[in-house]
Amino acid sequence: METNNKKRISQWIGISLLLPPRLTHLINVFFKGLTVQQLVIKEDEEEDTGLFRLSCYVPFDEQVDEVLKELDTKLSILESDLSLKTPIDLEVKAFTNETSPWDWKKHMNPLRVTEHIVIKPPPMEYTPHTGEVVIEIKASSIFGDGTHSTTVFCLKALEDLFQKRLTVEPPKEARVLDAGTGTGILAIAAIKLGAKKALAIDVDPNAVSEAKRNVAHNQMDDLISVSCLSVEDIDETFELVLANLVPPTLLRFGNIFAHIVESGGFLIMSGMTANKGPTLGVYDKLGFKILREYSDGRWAGAILHYLPEG
Repeated sequence: METNNKKRISQWIGISLLLPPRLTHLINVFFKGLTVQQLVIKEDEEEDTGLFRLSCYVPFDEQVDEVLKELDTKLSILESDLSLKTPIDLEVKAFTNETSPWDWKKHMNPLRVTEHIVIKPPPMEYTPHTGEVVIEIKASSIFGDGTHSTTVFCLKALEDLFQKRLTVEPPKEARVLDAGTGTGILAIAAIKLGAKKALAIDVDPNAVSEAKRNVAHNQMDDLISVSCLSVEDIDETFELVLANLVPPTLLRFGNIFAHIVESGGFLIMSGMTANKGPTLGVYDKLGFKILREYSDGRWAGAILHYLPEG
């Protein structure tokens, strides 16, 4: 339906917003009710501002003035209610199907995120080179496109583990838990790299729906189960657990992960800030030993080997 709609509409208004993270969901909801093409919300890593860039385009028709007016009103209310120090940066441009003013077109191209893993949007054809692992992810919501640093750390850790780049052997026919799955990309990558089965969970129903779509795009419905669950609901063990979560959640779930990661199994976690010492210290006391760390100076991740005493 998206493709047919785009063929029928020849002129568009491109909208680009630079937002604090706490506003991305609210603005995303605003655009849900519109005819929107290629809505992308991505951390503004080029400027390293801690803000997020929302880019999308809407039809240039008789309703566009009303849409822009409603958006401007909503932004003004948010700026006032939340006492933002600076106004939200809004940029609007007109273009046709043949011209594109912003960077979101690059999200329509395959992107290599590790030595072997390539992410591509579902509509695009791509012939993988020898040894490449291609994952189809549609960048269309607040759950991103798989290129955020914390996600890439997890992908690199998976590749390091299954490509036998560590001092330990990877788990054979591993059963994987992807905790806080978002798009489902980590569960998909784990299966493509050699895991046997995966359970992908998230407490957000929107994430569950999106993960299911991406699992289907990658033809893995029989290998990956997606459920709306919390880590606290899990009562089984796994050879490998993936946890791309915020620092407070990583700290809160430490004891739970110690119960659901099998002895001798692995925990790949990301979402820590550069000051990762306190989090890693908690996990060390629980029996998780660091195999490798990943950092870009701002975010951090690690792959841990679970070796509990006794």
